[in-house]
Amino acid sequence: MSIRTTAIQYRREILSLFVSPIAYVVGFCFLVVAGWAFYVSVHVLNREASQWTVTEFFFNGFPIWIAQVVVMPVLTMRIFSEEYAQGTFEGLMTAPVRDWEIVLAKYCATLTLYAAIWLPTLLFLPTFRLISLSDVPLTSGPTWCSYLMVLLMGLLFASFGLLASAVTRNQIVAAILSFSMTVLFFFAGLFIFLDIPGPVREVLYYISVFDHMERFSRGLVTTKVPVFYLTLTALMLFATKCVIESRRWRT
Repeated sequence: MSIRTTAIQYRREILSLFVSPIAYVVGFCFLVVAGWAFYVSVHVLNREASQWTVTEFFFNGFPIWIAQVVVMPVLTMRIFSEEYAQGTFEGLMTAPVRDWEIVLAKYCATLTLYAAIWLPTLLFLPTFRLISLSDVPLTSGPTWCSYLMVLLMGLLFASFGLLASAVTRNQIVAAILSFSMTVLFFFAGLFIFLDIPGPVREVLYYISVFDHMERFSRGLVTTKVPVFYLTLTALMLFATKCVIESRRWRT
Protein backbone atom coordinates (compact mmCIF):
# COMPACT_ATOMS: atom_id res chain seq x y z
CA MET A 1 0.00 0.00 0.00
CA SER A 2 1.39 3.39 -1.04
CA ILE A 3 1.07 6.31 1.39
CA ARG A 4 1.45 8.76 -1.51
CA THR A 5 -1.42 7.20 -3.44
CA THR A 6 -3.59 7.13 -0.31
CA ALA A 7 -2.80 10.82 0.30
CA ILE A 8 -3.82 11.70 -3.26
CA GLN A 9 -7.10 9.82 -2.85
CA TYR A 10 -7.60 11.44 0.56
CA ARG A 11 -7.19 14.93 -0.93
CA ARG A 12 -9.72 14.06 -3.62
CA GLU A 13 -12.23 12.87 -1.02
CA ILE A 14 -11.70 15.89 1.23
CA LEU A 15 -12.40 18.28 -1.63
CA SER A 16 -15.50 16.29 -2.54
CA LEU A 17 -16.82 16.31 1.05
CA PHE A 18 -16.15 19.96 1.82
CA VAL A 19 -17.77 21.28 -1.36
CA SER A 20 -20.90 19.27 -0.63
CA PRO A 21 -23.76 21.27 0.96
CA ILE A 22 -24.65 18.21 3.05
CA ALA A 23 -21.49 18.68 5.15
CA TYR A 24 -22.41 22.25 6.04
CA VAL A 25 -26.05 21.45 6.72
CA VAL A 26 -25.11 18.55 9.00
CA GLY A 27 -22.44 20.63 10.72
CA PHE A 28 -24.83 23.53 11.31
CA CYS A 29 -27.59 21.31 12.66
CA PHE A 30 -25.17 19.47 14.93
CA LEU A 31 -23.77 22.69 16.38
CA VAL A 32 -27.29 23.99 17.00
CA VAL A 33 -28.14 20.82 18.92
CA ALA A 34 -24.80 20.84 20.76
CA GLY A 35 -25.18 24.52 21.61
CA TRP A 36 -28.65 23.94 23.00
CA ALA A 37 -27.38 20.98 25.05
CA PHE A 38 -24.59 23.16 26.42
CA TYR A 39 -27.06 25.92 27.29
CA VAL A 40 -29.28 23.45 29.15
CA SER A 41 -26.26 22.13 31.06
CA VAL A 42 -25.24 25.63 32.13
CA HIS A 43 -28.81 26.56 33.06
CA VAL A 44 -29.32 23.47 35.22
CA LEU A 45 -25.98 23.74 37.00
CA ASN A 46 -26.43 27.45 37.68
CA ARG A 47 -29.91 26.88 39.08
CA GLU A 48 -29.09 24.28 41.71
CA ALA A 49 -26.19 22.34 43.20
CA SER A 50 -25.41 19.01 41.57
CA GLN A 51 -22.92 16.20 41.96
CA TRP A 52 -22.56 16.11 38.20
CA THR A 53 -19.99 18.21 36.40
CA VAL A 54 -20.77 20.17 33.24
CA THR A 55 -18.73 17.60 31.30
CA GLU A 56 -20.99 14.78 32.47
CA PHE A 57 -24.13 16.83 31.78
CA PHE A 58 -23.04 17.77 28.28
CA PHE A 59 -21.63 14.49 26.99
CA ASN A 60 -24.28 12.27 28.59
CA GLY A 61 -27.20 14.40 27.46
CA PHE A 62 -29.92 13.02 25.22
CA PRO A 63 -29.42 15.67 22.46
CA ILE A 64 -25.77 14.70 22.04
CA TRP A 65 -26.66 11.01 21.81
CA ILE A 66 -29.24 11.68 19.10
CA ALA A 67 -26.81 13.87 17.17
CA GLN A 68 -24.16 11.15 17.35
CA VAL A 69 -26.54 8.56 15.95
CA VAL A 70 -27.69 10.73 13.05
CA VAL A 71 -24.53 12.57 11.97
CA MET A 72 -22.36 9.74 10.68
CA PRO A 73 -24.98 7.95 8.54
CA VAL A 74 -25.65 11.23 6.74
CA LEU A 75 -21.95 11.99 6.24
CA THR A 76 -21.11 8.53 4.88
CA MET A 77 -24.17 7.68 2.80
CA ARG A 78 -22.66 9.05 -0.41
CA ILE A 79 -19.05 7.83 0.03
CA PHE A 80 -19.35 4.80 -2.28
CA SER A 81 -22.99 5.00 -3.33
CA GLU A 82 -22.41 8.20 -5.30
CA GLU A 83 -19.46 6.60 -7.09
CA TYR A 84 -21.72 3.70 -8.13
CA ALA A 85 -24.59 5.95 -9.22
CA GLN A 86 -22.42 8.34 -11.26
CA GLY A 87 -20.40 5.56 -12.90
CA THR A 88 -17.05 6.84 -11.59
CA PHE A 89 -16.40 3.69 -9.57
CA GLU A 90 -15.47 1.70 -12.69
CA GLY A 91 -12.82 4.29 -13.57
CA LEU A 92 -11.50 4.19 -10.02
CA MET A 93 -11.22 0.41 -10.18
CA THR A 94 -9.17 0.52 -13.39
CA ALA A 95 -6.77 3.11 -11.95
CA PRO A 96 -3.47 1.99 -10.37
CA VAL A 97 -4.86 2.17 -6.85
CA ARG A 98 -5.40 -0.62 -4.34
CA ASP A 99 -8.57 -1.42 -2.46
CA TRP A 100 -7.10 -0.57 0.95
CA GLU A 101 -5.92 2.80 -0.38
CA ILE A 102 -9.44 3.65 -1.52
CA VAL A 103 -11.07 2.52 1.72
CA LEU A 104 -8.59 4.28 4.01
CA ALA A 105 -8.65 7.50 1.99
CA LYS A 106 -12.43 7.71 2.12
CA TYR A 107 -12.46 6.69 5.78
CA CYS A 108 -9.87 9.28 6.85
CA ALA A 109 -11.64 12.01 4.86
CA THR A 110 -14.90 11.20 6.65
CA LEU A 111 -13.17 11.32 10.04
CA THR A 112 -11.62 14.67 9.15
CA LEU A 113 -15.05 16.11 8.46
CA TYR A 114 -16.39 14.54 11.67
CA ALA A 115 -13.56 16.14 13.67
CA ALA A 116 -14.18 19.51 11.99
CA ILE A 117 -17.84 19.36 13.04
CA TRP A 118 -16.89 18.68 16.66
CA LEU A 119 -14.03 21.21 16.75
CA PRO A 120 -16.13 24.29 17.66
CA THR A 121 -17.47 22.50 20.75
CA LEU A 122 -14.00 22.83 22.29
CA LEU A 123 -15.02 26.43 23.07
CA PHE A 124 -18.12 25.39 25.03
CA LEU A 125 -16.57 24.18 28.25
CA PRO A 126 -14.05 27.05 28.69
CA THR A 127 -16.95 29.42 28.08
CA PHE A 128 -18.83 27.72 30.89
CA ARG A 129 -16.02 28.62 33.30
CA LEU A 130 -16.41 32.28 32.36
CA ILE A 131 -20.18 32.55 32.70
CA SER A 132 -20.94 30.03 35.46
CA LEU A 133 -22.31 31.38 38.72
CA SER A 134 -21.59 28.20 40.67
CA ASP A 135 -18.47 26.40 41.82
CA VAL A 136 -19.03 23.37 39.63
CA PRO A 137 -15.66 21.66 39.09
CA LEU A 138 -14.22 21.66 35.60
CA THR A 139 -11.02 19.71 35.09
CA SER A 140 -9.25 19.07 31.83
CA GLY A 141 -8.81 15.31 32.40
CA PRO A 142 -12.47 14.25 32.18
CA THR A 143 -13.03 16.71 29.35
CA TRP A 144 -10.31 15.24 27.16
CA CYS A 145 -11.37 11.71 28.12
CA SER A 146 -14.89 12.56 26.92
CA TYR A 147 -13.53 13.79 23.60
CA LEU A 148 -11.51 10.59 23.34
CA MET A 149 -14.74 8.64 23.69
CA VAL A 150 -16.35 10.84 21.02
CA LEU A 151 -13.43 10.02 18.72
CA LEU A 152 -13.73 6.29 19.39
CA MET A 153 -17.45 6.40 18.58
CA GLY A 154 -16.70 8.35 15.43
CA LEU A 155 -14.13 5.76 14.36
CA LEU A 156 -16.63 2.94 14.74
CA PHE A 157 -19.71 4.70 13.34
CA ALA A 158 -17.73 5.87 10.30
CA SER A 159 -16.75 2.26 9.58
CA PHE A 160 -20.44 1.28 9.82
CA GLY A 161 -21.28 4.01 7.32
CA LEU A 162 -18.53 3.04 4.89
CA LEU A 163 -19.65 -0.59 4.88
CA ALA A 164 -23.29 0.41 4.37
CA SER A 165 -22.39 2.73 1.49
CA ALA A 166 -20.20 0.07 -0.13
CA VAL A 167 -23.00 -2.48 -0.45
CA THR A 168 -25.57 -0.29 -2.28
CA ARG A 169 -25.74 2.36 -4.95
CA ASN A 170 -28.73 4.06 -3.31
CA GLN A 171 -27.70 6.78 -0.85
CA ILE A 172 -30.96 6.62 1.11
CA VAL A 173 -30.63 2.87 1.54
CA ALA A 174 -27.01 3.36 2.62
CA ALA A 175 -28.07 5.94 5.22
CA ILE A 176 -30.80 3.63 6.55
CA LEU A 177 -28.41 0.66 6.79
CA SER A 178 -25.78 2.76 8.55
CA PHE A 179 -28.36 4.27 10.89
CA SER A 180 -29.72 0.81 11.71
CA MET A 181 -26.29 -0.59 12.57
CA THR A 182 -25.45 2.48 14.64
CA VAL A 183 -28.73 2.43 16.55
CA LEU A 184 -28.50 -1.32 17.17
CA PHE A 185 -25.01 -0.97 18.62
CA PHE A 186 -25.77 2.30 20.37
CA PHE A 187 -28.82 1.18 22.28
CA ALA A 188 -27.85 -2.47 22.87
CA GLY A 189 -26.51 -1.46 26.27
CA LEU A 190 -29.97 -0.40 27.42
CA PHE A 191 -30.99 -4.06 27.63
CA ILE A 192 -28.88 -4.43 30.78
CA PHE A 193 -31.86 -2.99 32.65
CA LEU A 194 -33.99 -5.99 31.65
CA ASP A 195 -34.18 -9.28 33.47
CA ILE A 196 -31.79 -11.27 31.28
CA PRO A 197 -29.28 -14.07 32.02
CA GLY A 198 -25.95 -13.17 33.59
CA PRO A 199 -23.58 -13.94 30.64
CA VAL A 200 -25.74 -11.95 28.21
CA ARG A 201 -25.89 -9.07 30.67
CA GLU A 202 -22.10 -9.07 30.92
CA VAL A 203 -21.74 -8.88 27.14
CA LEU A 204 -24.26 -6.03 26.89
CA TYR A 205 -22.54 -4.23 29.74
CA TYR A 206 -19.21 -4.59 27.94
CA ILE A 207 -20.50 -2.97 24.73
CA SER A 208 -22.70 -0.33 26.40
CA VAL A 209 -21.88 3.05 24.87
CA PHE A 210 -23.75 4.81 27.67
CA ASP A 211 -21.59 3.16 30.31
CA HIS A 212 -18.43 3.93 28.35
CA MET A 213 -19.26 7.63 28.02
CA GLU A 214 -20.34 7.92 31.64
CA ARG A 215 -17.02 6.48 32.79
CA PHE A 216 -14.92 8.53 30.37
CA SER A 217 -16.72 11.76 31.29
CA ARG A 218 -15.64 11.12 34.88
CA GLY A 219 -12.07 10.51 33.76
CA LEU A 220 -12.19 6.74 34.30
CA VAL A 221 -10.37 5.32 31.29
CA THR A 222 -9.56 1.66 30.76
CA THR A 223 -7.62 0.15 27.88
CA LYS A 224 -10.28 -2.46 27.09
CA VAL A 225 -12.70 0.19 25.75
CA PRO A 226 -10.32 1.64 23.09
CA VAL A 227 -9.20 -1.89 22.18
CA PHE A 228 -12.82 -2.96 21.72
CA TYR A 229 -13.70 0.01 19.49
CA LEU A 230 -10.51 -0.20 17.43
CA THR A 231 -10.90 -3.94 16.91
CA LEU A 232 -14.51 -3.67 15.78
CA THR A 233 -13.60 -0.73 13.54
CA ALA A 234 -10.83 -2.78 11.90
CA LEU A 235 -13.29 -5.62 11.25
CA MET A 236 -15.78 -3.24 9.62
CA LEU A 237 -13.07 -1.72 7.41
CA PHE A 238 -11.89 -5.19 6.41
CA ALA A 239 -15.46 -6.11 5.49
CA THR A 240 -15.68 -2.91 3.42
CA LYS A 241 -12.44 -3.79 1.66
CA CYS A 242 -13.84 -7.24 0.84
CA VAL A 243 -16.98 -5.69 -0.66
CA ILE A 244 -14.91 -3.32 -2.80
CA GLU A 245 -12.67 -6.20 -3.90
CA SER A 246 -15.66 -8.25 -4.98
CA ARG A 247 -16.99 -5.31 -6.98
CA ARG A 248 -13.60 -4.86 -8.64
CA TRP A 249 -13.74 -8.41 -9.95
CA ARG A 250 -17.23 -7.79 -11.32
CA THR A 251 -16.18 -4.55 -13.01
